[in-house]
Amino acid sequence: MSRITIHPLFSELAVELGCNSAPSRLVFLEVHLRLIGLAPEQVNKEHLKQLIKLLFDEEINLHPHHSDLALVSIPGIAEPYPILTARGYNRLYKSDKAGEFRVKAISKGEEFTTANIDAMSKPEQYHVAHNAELEGFAAVYSDNSNLLLTGVISVDEVEDVLHRFHRCSLSLAEVGAGLAFNRLFKVNRAFKMSPATSAFAGWFSMARAALKTVYSN
Repeated sequence: MSRITIHPLFSELAVELGCNSAPSRLVFLEVHLRLIGLAPEQVNKEHLKQLIKLLFDEEINLHPHHSDLALVSIPGIAEPYPILTARGYNRLYKSDKAGEFRVKAISKGEEFTTANIDAMSKPEQYHVAHNAELEGFAAVYSDNSNLLLTGVISVDEVEDVLHRFHRCSLSLAEVGAGLAFNRLFKVNRAFKMSPATSAFAGWFSMARAALKTVYSN
């Protein structure tokens, strides 16, 4: 049985930050980085430290088949930025409200309704076939007090977001579902994000600011 090797830079930073509890997280982090065309040693060390600390503080799952986030890269900038998936939003959201999240990939020609929320996927069970033809993605929050909040984003909008980045470590279907949750939170201002979710939203805002710098030059 072969031994899993952790990149020396990650080992060094993990010791420095006291992040030694889940070495597989560092292995999967390198997988995500290489999927967006970055080697660990290319990334700004301070940026990498902040990212690793956030991933460990929030116990983020990075396994590519059920990851809490995707990493994106920006043209000409060796700094990865995280975008939460539906699983990530679901796991990080903490509230005393007794509600739950659901997510749906909307097929081509399908009209999305909230008539049957139970038929939608729980985020941890969300899966889309690679050859599925999709129209968009929907995120729903519902509770026992008849509160029903939705966030819907089209495939065209997701493609527009991803086109601005250089590469993304997960599929459009994974990122699109996450962006539907991002929209749910942004549209419903009274629906508060947890501090952890806010932290990742802050990184996404930094990514968009960096994109503006790239495309304004």
